[in-house]
Amino acid sequence: PKVFYRYPIERKSHSQNITNWLGLTKNPHLFLYLLLLLMKPFFVIASLRRLLEASWLFTWTEFIALLQVILIHGTQKRKYTYEPYWFHLYDVSMIIKQRGYPVEMVVAALYHDSAEDPCFTLPDRFGYLKGIISGLPALDHELVLDLVSDLTDVYVYQHFPHLNRKDRKLLEIKRFSSASLQAKIIKLADLYNNTVCIHKQDPGFYRVYYPECNQLLECIGNVDPVIFHQVRHSLIPPPEVLVPVEG
Repeated sequence: PKVFYRYPIERKSHSQNITNWLGLTKNPHLFLYLLLLLMKPFFVIASLRRLLEASWLFTWTEFIALLQVILIHGTQKRKYTYEPYWFHLYDVSMIIKQRGYPVEMVVAALYHDSAEDPCFTLPDRFGYLKGIISGLPALDHELVLDLVSDLTDVYVYQHFPHLNRKDRKLLEIKRFSSASLQAKIIKLADLYNNTVCIHKQDPGFYRVYYPECNQLLECIGNVDPVIFHQVRHSLIPPPEVLVPVEG
C-alpha cells in the first residue's frame, strides 16, 4: 500500500508530529483563529461541547482532522445563525460517524466544504488540501481526496457568472449523479443539516431551496434509508407549494 508523507521522513517527537498534522509549523497564525473562536462568548460553550464530544467519540485521526478544519475555516461564520462554520462540518461528520461509516467518510465529511474558498483557484485548493490530508495517520488519503472532490461544487457563480442559479444547479446535479456511493451518503447528511437550518432561518430562500433539494434528493436516491428519511421528513413544502384540500 502507498504511504503518504507531508514532510520528509525523519525521527520526530510525538508533540512535533501533532504540530505538523495541525499545520501549525507552516501556518502558526491559524492557531490564533482557534483561540478567537473559543473566546466568543455566545459560542464558547457550544464549541467546548463539540470538542469534548469529539475527543470521546472520534478516533485520533478524525479528531486531528477536526482541529485542522477549525483552523482552515478560521473565523468564518455560518449564514443565518452566525455560528462558527465548523459547527456545520462537525454536525455532518457526526451523522456519518453515528451511522457507523469508516474513518475516510468521516474525515471527508469534515473537509467537504474546505475546497470551496473563492479566494483560491481550484487546483490551488486541492493542492493545499492534499498536503493537509496526506499528513493524517491511518487513512486512505486518495479515497478522502476523491470524496472531497465529488462533494465540491464545480458550477459555482465565481467560475460560471454567465449562468443563472437554476442552470448551475441543474449542471451540478448532472455532475453529481456519477459521484460515488460514499459521496452521496455524505451529501445526504449535508442536505439534512442545511435543510433544517434554512427552513427555520430563511423562509424566503427556502422557497427556492425546496425544489432544488428535491431534485438533488432524487438524483442521490435512497443510499442510506435512515438519513434519507430524515431529509424527507425535514423537507416541509413552503406555503405556496402546499396543495389545498377541497371540501
